[in-house]
Amino acid sequence: MSWGPIVERRRDAGAPGMSDREAAAKTARAFLAALERGDRDTATAMAESGFAAESPGGNLTELGPLLDRLESRYVRLIKGVETTDVAETADGFAVYFFGRMEGEFTGDDGGFEGVRFMDRLTVRDDKIAAQHMWNDFGHAKPK
Repeated sequence: MSWGPIVERRRDAGAPGMSDREAAAKTARAFLAALERGDRDTATAMAESGFAAESPGGNLTELGPLLDRLESRYVRLIKGVETTDVAETADGFAVYFFGRMEGEFTGDDGGFEGVRFMDRLTVRDDKIAAQHMWNDFGHAKPK
């Protein structure tokens, strides 16, 4: 029995020759960068209308409250990505980022550095459908 040739799908939105996995990783990283910059317009344009987020601070069913939380909590937040893994799922791609965060809290709460994190972003049709975040803030000491 012949299954036919294996053909890798390409995304129109990606660079020429970019695989679906590479395009998903690029989309997810651009979304994280928009969150880091506090760029509401870009983050909103990149998110699906049914975007959902899960984090140590709670679950959210819309992007707006996540952006509000980030703005109220951090003066600066940088996620230094050390590793990126991409897995194909039934409805898109799961992009995993592993690394360490640094930044400054609002008010007099000081800064932090070296806080481990892992984010899982679901990319579907070139949009961010969900973000799950894990980190070691509970073990972090202000710098």
